[in-house]
Amino acid sequence: SGSNFYLTVPGSLTLTSAGGNSITVNTISVSVDSVTGVNGTIGEDGTSSVSIGGTLGIPGNQATGVYSNTTDFVVTVNYN
Repeated sequence: SGSNFYLTVPGSLTLTSAGGNSITVNTISVSVDSVTGVNGTIGEDGTSSVSIGGTLGIPGNQATGVYSNTTDFVVTVNYN
């Protein structure tokens, strides 16, 4: 407990449907223990809560369907 860490996430990612349509998730954001940012400290109980979100921009003419991430969404933790 008490150790610091730093998270690295991609700035955006693309979701693609089986039909080849795509939607971009922009502005990937991170919060650690309900505080916005990529720096955190392991709590006394040995844990920290990490939330990752983003902005999903869907144009009015977007094709319906199931969209999924076609690449790895890599989150890196630098633990000090």
